[in-house]
Amino acid sequence: MKEKILYHGIPIVGRMPLFNAEMRQAVRDDRKGQTRRPIDPQPVLVSDAWRWKNIAWGVGGAQISDEFIVDHCPYGKPGDVRHLREPLMKGATTRVAYYRDDWNLRQIATPVISLITGKPIVWRWKRDTLTSIHMPTEAARIVRRTTDLRVERIQEITPGDAIYEGYQLDLPSAKNSDVYTDRMLVAWFRTLWNSIYAKHGHGFDVNPWVWVIEFKKVV
Repeated sequence: MKEKILYHGIPIVGRMPLFNAEMRQAVRDDRKGQTRRPIDPQPVLVSDAWRWKNIAWGVGGAQISDEFIVDHCPYGKPGDVRHLREPLMKGATTRVAYYRDDWNLRQIATPVISLITGKPIVWRWKRDTLTSIHMPTEAARIVRRTTDLRVERIQEITPGDAIYEGYQLDLPSAKNSDVYTDRMLVAWFRTLWNSIYAKHGHGFDVNPWVWVIEFKKVV
């Protein structure tokens, strides 16, 4: 069995869901502590009970009533310690790996330190950049623990949830009423959600069932 890579002595069990550059920054800034992903396949109403449609894992369907069974969630389970995947780039002169987001944001770029050796990772890939989906676990600098996992409709998101999804409050003071803020928060998330999932048939107005994953810093 492959040995787990440790983060401050804690085994990393897997990867967090993929995020775009804006949301990766929100995670790094600790502004993002939730994410939502469509359930695929979507549950459908059959007779007087809910069943998974065309369930892909296990035999038959998982019958549920008041709560969904989350044992087979593809995003893990509460208590999991997982790492954020980030794009990497090769240093032009040093020949070691750097985080590409730092370069794009014009931040001080420091070498990627291996969680295995404790030393900078020497570039070992054919191309000069590496997409986040291919980032190795040993290059992780952001690690989060899953604190909650649940299922709900996307339209059940609250203004507070929208903040934990990574929204930055930056509203004109003249309009900074509670009602205006709440409406803006949900509208922001709706726009973000549709930009990613509407083309796949899971638009906000369709109100699909989603996995809700909550996470926080490990140390």
